Order: sequence, then C-alpha cells, then structure tokens
Amino acid sequence: MVTRRLFKVDSLWEHARRGGTVGAQGRWQGLHDLQQFIEHTAGRLLRHAGGRIDIAATVERYAAHIDTLRSHLQRNAPDSWLRLRRQAVDLSETAVRLGSDVRNVAQTHLALEEALGMNWVINALESHHPANWWEAMAADALRDDITDALHRLTEFPRHVDGWQPIAPERISRLKEVVARARRDGFVDVPRAAAISAELSSLCRWAAGPAARAKSL
Repeated sequence: MVTRRLFKVDSLWEHARRGGTVGAQGRWQGLHDLQQFIEHTAGRLLRHAGGRIDIAATVERYAAHIDTLRSHLQRNAPDSWLRLRRQAVDLSETAVRLGSDVRNVAQTHLALEEALGMNWVINALESHHPANWWEAMAADALRDDITDALHRLTEFPRHVDGWQPIAPERISRLKEVVARARRDGFVDVPRAAAISAELSSLCRWAAGPAARAKSL
C-alpha cells in the first residue's frame, strides 16, 4: 500500500499492462519489471522501518522527497528517474541524515554509482538465476548489502572527487573485481560477495579519520 501510494503504482501498472506498441512480450517484461520494483521498494521500506510500517506516517515521511525527485528528473533527465526510482526511499533517508536537498543527493549517488560500476553490478545480480532457495536468499542479502554500502558512501560527497588520489588501492581493488565480473558477463553469489566486501572496505575507509584528514 505504501509503495502504491508513493509511486502511483496503479497508473504505472495500467501503462505497463497496455504496453503501447511494444507487443505481448514487451508488455510482459514491463509488468515483470514493475513487480520487481514493487517488491524491491517494499523490502527497502521494511528495512528502514525495522519490519513494522505505519502506512500513513511512512507515506508522509517520504512523499515530499519522492515527489521532488520525480518531478525534477522527469523534467530534466527522464532516463535517470527510471534508474533512480528504485533508490528513492534510500535517497530520501540520506537527504534527511545530511540535511541536504534530495536532488543533490541523487546527483552524487548517480555519479558515484557510475564511477564504481554499481548499477551494472546490481542489475546483473538481479538477472542471475539462483540454483536453489539458499542461493536466492544470499543474492537478496548481498544486493541489500551493496545498496546499503553505496548509500553510505553517498553520505560523503565532499570526498568523492578526491578519493582516487588518496585511496587508489581500495578503489583499484573494487574496480578490478567489477571489471572481472564484467568480463565474465554475470554476477552470481560469489562474485557479489567479493564486490560487496570491497565496497564495504571503501565505505569504512571513507567514514574513518584517515579519509577526513586526507581530504582537508
């Protein structure tokens, strides 16, 4: 219900169902993608709420930021809205913690995601077909861990431009494991675990005193 109200899911569902000129296969894919978005967003809402959600309070908490992001990006960068829609709840949380404009947070997140190749990683992990229930659970947990770490990194925008010269080893290791996964053409649980570990290492470094000292 919260996702439905925040993202106007009824109209999105009707648009996907009609499908325009894309044909039956395109309509099915559109509905499948929307269902994945709904499930992902519901999971992120539950993660932030600690498993319990007050519908009215949650809608009120996120509505202004999501409406701002949607109107800003649909007007200026429609492709970016489609990409960031599934991150909107986390971007709102980060904006509140930083006391920043959610549009600036979104811009930083996009730049960081692009620089580290994380958009490809998450999409590839979600496209992976798990062999069993345990692998599916592990993949979901790793996706959430990667998402959490990326949003924690977004909280340190003052470091982004200066990270490469002052943390070359950490960034190079992360980029190397992502590059290896790209060469393989897929991200399964072992690859996601390696990427998550390197991303978490960079995140811990960015939050630590060494990063703050070197960025002065």
